[in-house]
Order: sequence, then structure tokens, then C-alpha cells
Amino acid sequence: MTEDALVKKIKEELIEPEELPLELIDRIKAMIRLTRDGKILFLFDRRKISSADLILLYLAGKKLANIAGLIESASAKLDEISKELGLPKGTVAPRLEERRCEGEVVRVERGIYEITSIGIINVVNRVESQLAEK
Repeated sequence: MTEDALVKKIKEELIEPEELPLELIDRIKAMIRLTRDGKILFLFDRRKISSADLILLYLAGKKLANIAGLIESASAKLDEISKELGLPKGTVAPRLEERRCEGEVVRVERGIYEITSIGIINVVNRVESQLAEK
């Protein structure tokens, strides 16, 4: 394999995509909606999914609101996530750390997190399964 071919393969296969697949929007719209000021609205009983996936879905909404130009940043502070979801910080922090270890979330700086594209894809897949089961 030539060096150019190797570079191309790495870029195509290993670098996280900057754009989300359009079909993902069709799937996630069954789960959340965004208000004009970038707030995330859940379209299902939030008790039906795990706290980790609820947190990731919230962060996915933040990312989509940012892409749509509704809010300035796709990242969220630990305090914000806790307040918006009504979950104790003692629940949110370890779930974020678990998801960070899985590559679904990145810590932008201490106490500030952002979901990755892989995280969005994974949480949509999991939440679809969880909602279909219950």
C-alpha cells in the first residue's frame, strides 16, 4: 500500500465524520425536538431509558441545536445537564465518565462535555431499542 493510499484509508476509516448521516435526523426526530431557542424536548417517557442514554440524548440535542445555529456551543456543563434532566450530579458525573471512556463523549474542559458523532449514532441505536422493548 502506498503512503498516499494509507493516508486516504486512515482519513476515510478512522477519523470521526464531521457530518451526521441525514437518516439519523429522521430517526432522532422520533425522540427529541428543538425549540427555536435551542432547548431540547423529549418526546417519550424519560423513565423508559437509562440515565446514561438520557444524558447522551440531551447532549445530542445540544449538538444538533448548535449545528442548526440555535445555540453557540454544542457542549454542556455538568451543572446544566443535571439541572435540565433533573438528575443529581452524583448520577450524571459517573455516567459521563463511562461514556467518555467509550468514546461517545469528550471532556472539552473540566466539567464541560460534548457528544461525539459516534456517541450520537450509538445513543440513537440504543434508545430505539429501549423504546421498542417497553
